[in-house]
Amino acid sequence: MVVSRAGVGNWKDAGKSMDSMLLADRPRVDNATGPGSRNARRDPLPIGSPRVESRGLPMFQRRRFLFALLFGNASRGWGPSPLSEGGAAEVVGQPDPAKGEAGSPRAAPADALLDELGRKALGWLLTFRNPRSGLVLDRARHDAPVAVRFDKPEMASIASTGYFLSLLPEMERLGLLSGADAQSLAAETISTIDKRLEGVHGLYYHFVDWRSGTRWNDCEVSVLDSAILLNGVMVASSAFGDPISESADRILNRANWAAFVHRDRGRSLLTLGSHPRRGQLGPADVASSEMAMAYFLATGCPNGVSAECWYATRIERGVVAGIDVLNPSHPLFTSYYGMGWHDLEGIVDRRGLDLFSEAGKAVLANIRFCEEEGKRERTYSGSEGGWIGISAGDSPIGYRAPKCVAGDPDGVVWPMTFLAALPWADDVLRDRLPRWKASAAWHVASGPFGLRPFRLGERPWHADDLIGIDVGSFAVSLANHRNRTVWRHWMRHPIAVAAYQRLGLVRSKRNTSNT
Repeated sequence: MVVSRAGVGNWKDAGKSMDSMLLADRPRVDNATGPGSRNARRDPLPIGSPRVESRGLPMFQRRRFLFALLFGNASRGWGPSPLSEGGAAEVVGQPDPAKGEAGSPRAAPADALLDELGRKALGWLLTFRNPRSGLVLDRARHDAPVAVRFDKPEMASIASTGYFLSLLPEMERLGLLSGADAQSLAAETISTIDKRLEGVHGLYYHFVDWRSGTRWNDCEVSVLDSAILLNGVMVASSAFGDPISESADRILNRANWAAFVHRDRGRSLLTLGSHPRRGQLGPADVASSEMAMAYFLATGCPNGVSAECWYATRIERGVVAGIDVLNPSHPLFTSYYGMGWHDLEGIVDRRGLDLFSEAGKAVLANIRFCEEEGKRERTYSGSEGGWIGISAGDSPIGYRAPKCVAGDPDGVVWPMTFLAALPWADDVLRDRLPRWKASAAWHVASGPFGLRPFRLGERPWHADDLIGIDVGSFAVSLANHRNRTVWRHWMRHPIAVAAYQRLGLVRSKRNTSNT
């Protein structure tokens, strides 16, 4: 199969077929280690220079935009556009900013804080994107200045770049970019992926030089990070159409997922990647939203794999904070990562696995665990704001993924990863965000681009950097929670339609009985 405008049925009808299959009349409610991983590489040099360059941004004033984005105006739905004359522009079909996102009286404090954090996250992705290549840094200083040198060698992440592409339609929706600017930025980035980005069998090296797209140091070809990048390509293709879609199709057609199949004891599974010297990495052998990113693409893509590969993954269960959860030893982000693109609310696979509900359980377990740890660690205590978020990220001893086991997180909290759980934690965040803002820890955590990891108590610590995947996953979750932006564009792509059909995804009986 070749992805084309007629990839699955008729291109224009692809979204309709997905809607009719799964979405009609549904009620709506608003590995931390390994070759080339963040724990096994030299961190990028701090960024900073008095010089700012801007190329390939027609009708777009980078310095003025970023200043307004970070320190001034709000925008549609996330509160006037910094690019509009005289402030707010009238937007047909959008809520009145004075009445909040849902048209109710002025948005609650938590909504305003979410909007502010959302603008900061989008600002990070725009600031740390190289306009000469369109590639986005893996990480950058928490307190980095807006000035950036684009001619210096720095480490980009294909995952950060995938999040950037995924969020361009939301930046346009919010009025942060014009349609022409959003399309131009998408075209520049996708051209680099199509013509310059280094990889193997159509998947890509985890980290690359942000100037050239060439492999960074000794890193691996990453299946999961390639999936994030390709998800972004799909979103941009659906949102902006031709000529971007032509390049996007070439990229998606090149991905030879069959070359990344691991066969072991009668099971065929995707690998986590490959390395030029060490060969294939270990298998992606557990059922999780994170792993589903790769399996859904590999099932729906050309040069793909059988749906049975997904059904060969193991379902592991255990108890965390008194709650039965999927993959109890895995970081929080693994429970929801793929659902930045996969709209799975009320959907089950052939095994009856409901990843959306499982993410809700993992989020609840994380909350309860932090509340219990708050009896021993100041970071999570109610008197300090009741901070939540145990996941993978920077720590005093490097990049790690602690378990929700007493003492293992060592008093560190990763707030951006909990913010990314917004679709499952809306009520909790409405309560906690104002408390976080009022706490002394806010001045430790908060910066121009978001909330960094930190620890309070007798051994205080804070991270130096923000990481693109943490910023991006939160911004995608907020875009979906506010307007279903990323879900809508990804779900109507022919590859998404094919994946859902071939995997046999259906509405759960519980969901059907409630409609």
